[in-house]
This record gives sequence, C-alpha cells and structure tokens, in this order.
Amino acid sequence: STHSEKFQIMSADNLSLTFSAHVVMRPKPGSIKEIVEVYGGDDWYQRNLQQPFRNAVYEAVSGFKALDAKDKRSEIGEKVRSQFISFLKEKPFDVQSIVVGTINLPQSVAVAQEQKISKETELERKKFEIDIAKQEAQVRIEEAKGIAEAQRIINATLTPNYLQHQAI
Repeated sequence: STHSEKFQIMSADNLSLTFSAHVVMRPKPGSIKEIVEVYGGDDWYQRNLQQPFRNAVYEAVSGFKALDAKDKRSEIGEKVRSQFISFLKEKPFDVQSIVVGTINLPQSVAVAQEQKISKETELERKKFEIDIAKQEAQVRIEEAKGIAEAQRIINATLTPNYLQHQAI
C-alpha cells in the first residue's frame, strides 16, 4: 500500500520547505497474523509506522540548505529509505519504494531566484554587446589607419612642382 505524507520542514538555512513524501510498503509474506495481533490490523501504518517515517523524512531534509534540498530529492529519498529500513529491521514490513515529491521554496525565495537568473542573463547579454562594440571599434581604428596611410602616401607625392604642373 502507498502512504503519503505532507511536510513543512525548516531547512538548514531556516527556510520553510513544503513537499510530500510517499512510501510504498507491503507486509512480508506470511506475516498477516503477526500484523493483526501485534500491529493492530488495518491501521498498522498509522499506529506504528507513520511517525517513524515522518521522523526519517524530517531528519533527512533538515540537514540540507533550501536550494540544495530542492536539487537533491533522490539523495534525500535514499537517506529516508536507509533510516526507515533500519527502523523496520525485525518487523514484518517490506519497503518497496520511497519518493520525495517536488520541494517548494518559500515564495520570496523563488522570486529572488528568478530575479537573480534574470539579472545574470541581462549581464551576459550586456557583456556580449560590449564585446561586439569593442570589435566594431577595432574595425573602425583599422580603417582609419588605412586612410591615414593613404593620405600620407598622397601627401608625400604632392610636391610643389607637381602641384604647379597640375595648376597649369
């Protein structure tokens, strides 16, 4: 059976993270009688395993900073799995899988991240424009050097005798 829990946990950098975590479990073969007698039958998860599962999730997530937690869901899931399976040792339950859902940051942090990305993109665009302007300026400098050299050559050939000859 699948059991889902909703969480609101403070990250290592004191930001509130909201998400869901899911555990898929089943009784070990031949353990139904023990589950009914020792663990309370139908509500065995709520009575015996819900709080240990929640504790495993809290411990795994609270060690991460908010932005790291958002990117490391599979690593968090593995930590939860390891701790929860350790708790279940000698108990008649098998864990099939544990999934940590999308971790949501507080709205203010999400907006700040979007603004940061936007500013970084704008900065890259401006750097690109500056590079283009520098290249265009270099082209104009080289053109001016060529014109100056041509004028120098022309001026060198414009002797007073040549100018007098042209005037006549």
